[in-house]
Amino acid sequence: MTKHSSPHGIARCFAAAAYLGLAFVQVATAEIAVKNGEKIAFLGDSITQGGWGNPLGYVRLVMAGLEANGVKAEAVPAGISGHKSDNMLARLERDVIAKKPQWMTLSCGVNDVWHGKNGVALDEAALAAGDFGSAGAARGTYKKNIAEIVERAEAAGIKVVLLTATVIHENLDNAENARLAPYNEYLKTLAREKKLRLADLNAMCQERIKAENKPKQKVLTSDGVHMAIEGDKLMATGVLQALGLDAAELKTAQVLWAKLEATAKEAAAKKAAAKPKPLAFLTVESAGQDYADQGEYANDWGGAQVIALGDDKFRVVIHKGGLPGAGWDQSAKTEVEGRRHGAAILFTNASNGWTYSIGRGLLTTRTDQGDVYEMKKISRTSPTLGAKPPAGAEILFDGTTAAAWRNGRIDDRHFLQSGTTSKAIFTNFSLHLEFLLPFKPSGRGQDRGNSGVYFQDRYEVQVLDSFGLKGENNECGGIYTKHKPAVNMCFPPLVWQTYDVDFTAAKFDEAGKKISSAVLTVKHNGVLIHDQAEVDGTTTSSGINTVTAIGGPIQLQDHGNPIYYRNIWAVRK
Repeated sequence: MTKHSSPHGIARCFAAAAYLGLAFVQVATAEIAVKNGEKIAFLGDSITQGGWGNPLGYVRLVMAGLEANGVKAEAVPAGISGHKSDNMLARLERDVIAKKPQWMTLSCGVNDVWHGKNGVALDEAALAAGDFGSAGAARGTYKKNIAEIVERAEAAGIKVVLLTATVIHENLDNAENARLAPYNEYLKTLAREKKLRLADLNAMCQERIKAENKPKQKVLTSDGVHMAIEGDKLMATGVLQALGLDAAELKTAQVLWAKLEATAKEAAAKKAAAKPKPLAFLTVESAGQDYADQGEYANDWGGAQVIALGDDKFRVVIHKGGLPGAGWDQSAKTEVEGRRHGAAILFTNASNGWTYSIGRGLLTTRTDQGDVYEMKKISRTSPTLGAKPPAGAEILFDGTTAAAWRNGRIDDRHFLQSGTTSKAIFTNFSLHLEFLLPFKPSGRGQDRGNSGVYFQDRYEVQVLDSFGLKGENNECGGIYTKHKPAVNMCFPPLVWQTYDVDFTAAKFDEAGKKISSAVLTVKHNGVLIHDQAEVDGTTTSSGINTVTAIGGPIQLQDHGNPIYYRNIWAVRK
């Protein structure tokens, strides 16, 4: 579709831009800039990855909004979780330029700031003054990385649309948003200097959050950073406006989005009604043969972890040198999917032709040359399991009473159920506790035995059935969204596990300025997984954005899964 430009149309375009909190720095027209058949690459991080992976993500909504207005374009999704400006620069040729798009949107900045010392400095002065670790210089600076991305894209004939980074938590006054501000100012300056289209999504987010005025609720995001449907719609609106859609065309897009949202909700409701809730087995006796075959196997060469995935599906993860925390040499793991066939579980590694089979407590490997190796099933026990409280320790739970806990509930096995908070307040202390995860073979991700231990009610050490997984910051042992464990020490479910944690609260000077962050040292099943880890802000699921030196309770989070705790005691420092 084609429209004729006019002073009235141009004025209307600028008026809509002002209303939406956007800035255009190239000549505005009353036409949609993208044409039929053109490609748009969306370069970004996990927000952009979700923008395509989610059926109602902002990338999907942008494409639907264009099509609703008669422009059928092609998306080139290029969002990867965790990526910063240096990562995006490194893969620009592969993920964008090689795909030969006519357009590219660039969404970058959240991780450059959010990752703290593992992030990317704004410029050379910030790099010299800040703590960006030994690899900080190799990551370059945000200004240089972004400028080079734009320069290389334009050299390839790609028109660039800059998107300011959204927000880091919806508490707009936090330190991370303050650090993000100059990154966004640079994007706006760059857009002016190079006459690039710009969608000031950060301004739009701030305006919306302030207008809603719901400080205890998340307005745009699911976790403070990643977009919920309202955030995706806001982002898509900003991108479409930057691409030249006027108010009437945006309305057309939004009518379609409403229909898509209603259809998605209806489909999700039907799927949820049709899909049985994953079963959670609470005892070894009830867990069945899949549980009997799941677990850890080892020989003098290495170790393997076998994970039951439900519906006769399994995954084997093989470690050279030994099991995690027991000899694994940190080399690349081999992961192979398999299925149960009768009494045996069979796996085939398509890359080398090796096969693996499980039965009668043995994992048997057959190489492509016919060599045969066996690993025996083993059971590990945490060396701190059953640890006795030292003199002076405060006994928080010993199986006899839940009096130390608000709304504490004890089952008939004398275990404390998740979903409770200590009555006592702690500031600097050491904590020992033991936890039991259910066996949920059909559960996935955060629905596979989820809980968390909160310190000062602000900092979460994740509790989750992460047996055999990578060991990320949202998996068992992770300081949620902040630090991943040095090694994934999660045992199989239905095996008692231990956390031994030393916690030191953040410190402030007499003027109230923070002089040091909270620090956690964590041992999981006796193995050190965090050594004096500084936590520069509260974890995203705590619901608390303020950092304080004042003590707080210990929380054992309820996340809709049957998690149990025992032998909990603390020693104040």
